Amino acid sequence: MLDRVGGWLQLLTGAGDGNGVNLQQAHETFLPAANRDIHFGCRIEVTEATQSYFFAGLAITDTDIDTGSLPADIVGFAKTDGDANLDFLCQSTVSGAVAQTDTGVDIAADTAIELGFWINGITDVHTYINGAEDTTFAVAANTDIPVTEMALAFSFRTGDNFVESLKIDWYSIIQNYV
Repeated sequence: MLDRVGGWLQLLTGAGDGNGVNLQQAHETFLPAANRDIHFGCRIEVTEATQSYFFAGLAITDTDIDTGSLPADIVGFAKTDGDANLDFLCQSTVSGAVAQTDTGVDIAADTAIELGFWINGITDVHTYINGAEDTTFAVAANTDIPVTEMALAFSFRTGDNFVESLKIDWYSIIQNYV
């Protein structure tokens, strides 16, 4: 934990390129389905904006979630190594393709950002950055939205030979059953 008001969880990498950590819920308990909404949100920051990569969202259980090797079913925010672009992605084994969109927002080092999404049944996905809806992402209903159980997941890796960190202020995930 970091010495900050409320406490922040800090995920530290080792000092080798590609070194990192996956933090994932032990069981897949979130299932997109008709008449069920899933709301995800988090507030995070990274120590290195360009030479790092991260994922925050939902994924099938996988021991190695990173933006170079994503699991088959995944929904969330990602930043790839070598740039500061924040992407949103949604991939389902149904379509086999990743619906990935650059949000137009860049990550800045040591600057907190609030990320969120709402999976509206299996109809559509709405994304939010710093509390405002981001309209750059489009999803093909029943194709790109995974229709399998997923788990909460955070992943972070360094893209250089230095120790880097992903800090998590808070996260929230809720599934409504209608």
